Amino acid sequence: MSHLSKIELVINDLEVLQIACRHLQMAYSPKVSTADKFQETEVGVDTQTPTLALIAVPGARRFIGVQAEGESAFALRSILYAHDQEFQIVSEAIGRLKQRYAVERVLAEARKKNMRIQEMATETGVRLVLTAY
Repeated sequence: MSHLSKIELVINDLEVLQIACRHLQMAYSPKVSTADKFQETEVGVDTQTPTLALIAVPGARRFIGVQAEGESAFALRSILYAHDQEFQIVSEAIGRLKQRYAVERVLAEARKKNMRIQEMATETGVRLVLTAY
């Protein structure tokens, strides 16, 4: 029996986020300084909140910013405008990155529990089958 569920995602592990970026061939670069606000607006990241890292989106000039959200969570943000040519590219990249982050979190937890893992690509994403030994 199959079920569809809506999952609310909280990003709270930057190491897993970096793994997801590598899987999607998105370059993850920790920010050295948040002082250069002009650069942040040029790359499409909110300047009001300190940016911890920038993620390069293949095919786009704008980046995804990784910003703290509360004490133990992080948000993926980019300044996009509906009329902007890169709106769809970056929006879809954020969606794929969130999905891959969720997959990598599940895989990390499954490995800790020594579970057998099967990962299969589907038309809409990925299917995971986890089996306890």
